Amino acid sequence: QLELKKSELPIKKLLSVGTASARKGTHTLVEAFLYCLEKGLIPYDVTLTIIGFPSSNSPDFIGLEDLILKIVSSKFKEHIHLIGSIAPEKLDHYYDQADLFIQSSILECLPISLLTALSRGLPIITTNVNGCAEAIQHKQNGYLCLPFNPHSLANAIVEAVNHPKESREMGKEAQKTF
Repeated sequence: QLELKKSELPIKKLLSVGTASARKGTHTLVEAFLYCLEKGLIPYDVTLTIIGFPSSNSPDFIGLEDLILKIVSSKFKEHIHLIGSIAPEKLDHYYDQADLFIQSSILECLPISLLTALSRGLPIITTNVNGCAEAIQHKQNGYLCLPFNPHSLANAIVEAVNHPKESREMGKEAQKTF
């Protein structure tokens, strides 16, 4: 019965794990998420946590200034949580709290973060790139969207968040896939 109740809970906490490099599609993810909130396409209490964001003194931070500016100038800045690199054993907490996992890469193999989300039975949105597209079959065990396409990613976020029961069923299928 607890499982039945969980399947009907709303999807509120979105999680992305990786680096904030261009290859990971972080700009696209933030743009899509903010668009969903600005247009009222998802509830206003949905949050996005991005893990693996470099500190401002890291060489990997170069090129992310515009992304930070976009976030802090948005009226939804409190809905996006940027977290630096953390030890793998500390990631469990974030996966446990997440309702939906998003892998927005524009170039990928088969990321460990996606495999972790699969193993935990999280609903998943990922891009249709190598590795990810081999693990996720659209609307069977997750959602596939086009890489480097905020509109496609926004559509997947809207569908996943606004149909929690179906999304959580796909999460169960993702765990079976794993």
